[in-house]
Amino acid sequence: MWHVETDYFAPAVFVIMLIKEHSQRKEHNDVQDNAFYFVLIVSIVNAIIGLTHLAQEEDNIQVIREYLHNIDNSSDFLLGLINDILDMSKIENGELTLKEDTYTKDEFVNSIKVQFTRDYTG
Repeated sequence: MWHVETDYFAPAVFVIMLIKEHSQRKEHNDVQDNAFYFVLIVSIVNAIIGLTHLAQEEDNIQVIREYLHNIDNSSDFLLGLINDILDMSKIENGELTLKEDTYTKDEFVNSIKVQFTRDYTG
């Protein structure tokens, strides 16, 4: 049986604590970084699985929608994290190429607005 008060928030709190602790370290090595990302990914997957179980057991459609919204956000975060890890791997291996392009200030500001709107308004 799932308990919303403890199980729902535990992965989120754990992930925040991991990120804070990792960012405060002065030195990192590959083993620590890999372990950090592994634990972070497992925590997010656990949160998604837990929210899925909660949604399956819930009768209130409003609560189910909230769980689904949180699953969607967690899934997006997980996908972004995996893409970032892959990009870092490409950078470390010298496989990432940057494309030069011109853009206006308005285009740049608009792209930032779109990103924040998509990330924070659901």
